[in-house]
Amino acid sequence: LNPPSKTDKQNDVKEPSPVENKQQPIPTKLSGTKQSPPTTVFKTPTWAYIVIIILIVIISALFITLKFRRNTEKQ
Repeated sequence: LNPPSKTDKQNDVKEPSPVENKQQPIPTKLSGTKQSPPTTVFKTPTWAYIVIIILIVIISALFITLKFRRNTEKQ
């Protein structure tokens, strides 16, 4: 009775891991468990900052163009 109970517990532990592997299969296989979390942690904020910067640049450019167009229309 003891060995099947242990395998059941191991199966319960293994169930969440395949979900994580599906989300990030490449880093876990190549870099390993220790190196994958820092890379993912560093990748997400850099992408977020890049996207935010791009959005700010686009929005600022749109506002500048709108202001110039409004000024030209008023004049």
